[in-house]
Amino acid sequence: MELKKWMNFKNMNASTFARIIGMSRGQVQKWITKGAIPKPEIMIKIFKTTKEAVTPNDFYGLVLTDPNDEKLSISRGQEVVNGNQTKAPIRLYEDYKIKK
Repeated sequence: MELKKWMNFKNMNASTFARIIGMSRGQVQKWITKGAIPKPEIMIKIFKTTKEAVTPNDFYGLVLTDPNDEKLSISRGQEVVNGNQTKAPIRLYEDYKIKK
């Protein structure tokens, strides 16, 4: 889920979210307007704060370009292998070994 959609769902403005994660309102505004991408350590804070609703994938807008490509592709947070979409979302955050 995109950060902006999550914030709307929670009826939260950029100032409130910024205060929760210890960032500036301006920086949060850049993320929700896609003017910037948070650093990995901030993505982890966002991931934890949103209870895993907003993942690092959500900031990159990765798009499947060729569903017949045998390489791993990404489409809306789902694995696509040989054109078949699986149910397990790709979680880039696992690379950071998040401890709950």
